Amino acid sequence: QIRAVIKYFYLKGLQPQEMIKDFQKTLEESAPSNATIYNWNAQFKSDRTSTSDARRNDCPNKVTTPEMKGFLRRYITVDETWIHHYLRQCTSSQSVKAIAKLNELRYELLSHPPYSPDLAQSDFYLFPNLKKWLQEKRFPKAVFFTCMDSRMIPTRFTETNIGDMFVEFTFSVRNPGNVIPHSHHFVDEFTMCEAAALELGCVVNDIRHVIVCGHSDCKAMNLLYALRDKEFASQTNRRMSPLRAWLYAHASSSLTKFQHLEITGFREPILFQGEMSLRKFVAYIDPEDKFAIEDKLSQINTLQQLQNISSYGFLKKRLERHDLHIHALWFDIYTGDIYYFSRANKRFIEINEKTEPLLLKEIKKYYS
Repeated sequence: QIRAVIKYFYLKGLQPQEMIKDFQKTLEESAPSNATIYNWNAQFKSDRTSTSDARRNDCPNKVTTPEMKGFLRRYITVDETWIHHYLRQCTSSQSVKAIAKLNELRYELLSHPPYSPDLAQSDFYLFPNLKKWLQEKRFPKAVFFTCMDSRMIPTRFTETNIGDMFVEFTFSVRNPGNVIPHSHHFVDEFTMCEAAALELGCVVNDIRHVIVCGHSDCKAMNLLYALRDKEFASQTNRRMSPLRAWLYAHASSSLTKFQHLEITGFREPILFQGEMSLRKFVAYIDPEDKFAIEDKLSQINTLQQLQNISSYGFLKKRLERHDLHIHALWFDIYTGDIYYFSRANKRFIEINEKTEPLLLKEIKKYYS
């Protein structure tokens, strides 16, 4: 029928773009694809008259041999005997009788609930429209905050596709130092794109995981480390440097924790506020003393963002019912190693073949 309409439009002298507009206006989401319209318009332009598929001489019209019948049966039913029954607007009593009769006849009824991800064979005609509806859809798994450093390519070191996470490709959640401002900075109409990204991902799109990823040799963290000098961090100097002002305003809490830890020689743990007011977690920062002093600050700053994220009221209900989970990653630029913050081990643990089973077990226990 679609081909016949395209032929009719062609004979009327309509161009493909005009056909597309007419189809979309009439059939809306059920309209044929642009490629179909262009393809058949080109064929009619090449003197084709038939709208039917050309006969394929190498394929018989009917299944005739027992071997072919057996193959077709195995291909379609996977050797399962089943009968498709429509119980349209069926009452409970009628349904019970129908199922009882099927049991009496020893028929196997394969369940196919409406929420099943698969389609019954009688619904195969829906596939073309489903492909159109889902063509531009994305189903991301996490909101991913990371630094804007060009060496940070999240989809590469997390082995994900672009559509799997809300990163720079869709939302502005990359900034100097992977900082998420605390909610107390949200006053009246003055807000930050990071908070908007959290709401868009976790409230509007109902995403269940938020990941903050810091990294080694972070230029923003190097600058934050330099802000310990009062003259360097003075208001006059901050007015001359937007980056300095940004870090001073939103990353000072990370620097404060770092300075307290520095006094102890990095031997004592740091206490962080968890997802709820009564839930806290502690962290030992680089107990093996493998990383530079600025990298230790980077790890502290990454964990501080978990605390900042938890401060937003619009996430409170989901956090309380454990429907939203916040994670911390840390990436070593030089070695390519990725570290996951383990609350059970109270430190960043390198993700490798040895630690992966233990980390997955922890994630399933705490975050499933």
